[in-house]
Amino acid sequence: MCSSCAGRKPIHLKLVYSLHHDPALCRGRTMFSKTDIQRVLETAFLPSKCECVVALDETFSVKLLHPESGDIQLYVKGLSLSEVESSRSIARLVLSLREQRDLMGLMDLSMRRMA
Repeated sequence: MCSSCAGRKPIHLKLVYSLHHDPALCRGRTMFSKTDIQRVLETAFLPSKCECVVALDETFSVKLLHPESGDIQLYVKGLSLSEVESSRSIARLVLSLREQRDLMGLMDLSMRRMA
């Protein structure tokens, strides 16, 4: 395990299987339920609070809040549910959101130093 991963909790995914066994019939459909995706994303950023809201148009937003102050660390909307259809795609999304959150934190720190 690398030193940067030592403090992070593992992400556990629950598969939701379809009755269709023909890959052509399942193409474009997520293997995970919306609530499973929400739960994975909301627990992936602990101790920060993560609010994941799924819209009617099959998109979702993710808001990350600082665990102590409640300040918004990152807010991303318009993410497509169809893009998180595998455990790898969910892991990539989590990594991308963590990187964006960390970058925003560094930018905020730089702005405070300049003030």
